[in-house]
Amino acid sequence: MFWIAGAGSLLLLVVTVVGLVDVFRHRDRMKASQLVAWSIFIVILPFVGVISYFFWRISRSETMQESMAYQGEHPIERDERPPIQQG
Repeated sequence: MFWIAGAGSLLLLVVTVVGLVDVFRHRDRMKASQLVAWSIFIVILPFVGVISYFFWRISRSETMQESMAYQGEHPIERDERPPIQQG
């Protein structure tokens, strides 16, 4: 019976770490106050916090792309970047 509690704790730890790593990987896209708020939310409520953050990030990404398209700009995808010329 104790292995179930151990597995649950391990799952909780993994979800929390994955969420925090993703928040800090995308820190350049949010304000410092948002970074702190999402980090605290993920630590206090790991499953709800991580799921909420991923939905927020996906909707924000779509909104940013729509905004750039409206302004006539085209977001450059990683595969579309021009090659770097050396010489």
